Amino acid sequence: MAGNINQPVIILSNDSAQTKGRDALDRNISAAKAIAETVRSTLGPVGLDKMIVGSKEGITITNDGCTILQTIEAENPAARMMIEVAQAMEKGVGDGTTSSTVFASELLSHAQELLDEKVHPTTIIKGYHLASVKALELLNELSETIEVQQKELEEITNTAINSRGSEKTKELLSEVSVKAALKAEKDGKINVDTDVHILNADGVKAEDTHVVNGIAMFSKRANEDMPTRIENAKIALVNDMEPKDIGSKMGTVSLGPKIKLEIDTAEKLQMFSDAKSMPLRKIINRVAELGVNVVLCKTGIREEIVYEFAKRGIFAVKIASEEEVEVVARATGARLIPHAERLSDSDLGHAKLVEERGKKDKEIVYFEDCQNPNIVTIVTSGRTDISNMGNSIVGALHVVKDIIENNKIVPGAGAVEIEIAQGIKEYAPSVPGREYLAIQAFAEAIESIPVAIAKNSGFAATDMLIELRAKHKNGYSKAGIDVNTGTVADDISTSGIIEPVSVKIQLIKSATETANMLLRIDDVISVSRRAPPSENIKAPGEMGPDEGYFNTMSQPNVPSRLDY
Repeated sequence: MAGNINQPVIILSNDSAQTKGRDALDRNISAAKAIAETVRSTLGPVGLDKMIVGSKEGITITNDGCTILQTIEAENPAARMMIEVAQAMEKGVGDGTTSSTVFASELLSHAQELLDEKVHPTTIIKGYHLASVKALELLNELSETIEVQQKELEEITNTAINSRGSEKTKELLSEVSVKAALKAEKDGKINVDTDVHILNADGVKAEDTHVVNGIAMFSKRANEDMPTRIENAKIALVNDMEPKDIGSKMGTVSLGPKIKLEIDTAEKLQMFSDAKSMPLRKIINRVAELGVNVVLCKTGIREEIVYEFAKRGIFAVKIASEEEVEVVARATGARLIPHAERLSDSDLGHAKLVEERGKKDKEIVYFEDCQNPNIVTIVTSGRTDISNMGNSIVGALHVVKDIIENNKIVPGAGAVEIEIAQGIKEYAPSVPGREYLAIQAFAEAIESIPVAIAKNSGFAATDMLIELRAKHKNGYSKAGIDVNTGTVADDISTSGIIEPVSVKIQLIKSATETANMLLRIDDVISVSRRAPPSENIKAPGEMGPDEGYFNTMSQPNVPSRLDY
């Protein structure tokens, strides 16, 4: 027994792989840096575009970091973590995904250099944490409170849209985004995901993009004889317009629970026809009695009902998706009823105007000035697949939301990053121990954002960085890169280049947490997924006398990474 005490114990199967220590760190850092390099050249107002081939839309041209990262099917766990953090930032504040990815990559790159100098990962993590806390303090000191006015909001959204490659239409998109967000605002809050909707219409000119005080959806009247415009609409939202008790079996027709007819003469056939139409007439009369002039139905509407609705001037539309049903209900106050027979006055929704507009086969139904005034729709026009209009509007909406909910701003164009870097460099010597090195590395890493902006704009990045540092050292705290002139402006905010402080806060937190998370990993175990057992395998009790035995142990589920 004593002779086997130093014998290694193997706990992993032959189809598993393990990477430990510095090798594990280097692999994770390399994967994270590869993800950042994919989007680095897109950063800034004149960043380059990426062509995504083979996406659901066919070919997509964009420089939106989140859109690009969503298309990457990364196998490496560290790369997937970087993508997930960028997506979380996009969902949280709607901007800064590329900046956070580049910053996290630079933190890891500087950490790799510190590891070469024998600085322990725990020391680097502690230093990065101290530096991020200081950065957030500096950010709070540098931020300014503004009054929420449409002009200021449009300037801020211009900056967000600039970074998404919609230079030609940025003023229009800023205007419609701000207008929509302000209409959706309620008690200082905006729910962008549920109260602001975007409908990508098939148009030629981007200038036709507009905001609807209500909702718009692709649909059309059930019959061309129906009116195209209904004012003071009373709206019924039903799942099924069919009477629920009509059916037939073996030549005997059941009309409700008590009426049965055996059809064997022409008179009985006519009687049946009249009896069959009676439930339909009840539905039509019920709709008319309630004063309903707009009917939305999830299923198809039979010809007899469509004809009667047209005669009575009722606007009927087939509404298909669950999302459309939910939006109509929230906007108009209508309640979805399973059968039209159960319709009551309390189930009806209201809108000042319901109208069908657009060319044949491209009709759009508008519901304007609805019961819920905080639901709006942006109808876009133009080549949205090329101009990236939809993504630009979503980002702009989130930026407006950030400002309304936290009305603090900071100068953009790299100004705030240089000022933070300068403050952290002054703070670093006050920290004892080797954490000082990590704090200095943090300051250098955050400067990668203005460096990328300068480089992507075609300028000498090193010269621009030196000039920026000199300006800030001389007291120009708002000095930033003017990409139009290729110079460093003393106060970039006078050109309208400003950003919400909430975006910068999230950038610092996300990038630091991602870098520290990867630096904590010193062991990567890769386990191959085994094929599930064959369906032909029988349980022991089901085996015949001549059949062999098998392992009844079920395959364990591979644990997934916990959310961070």
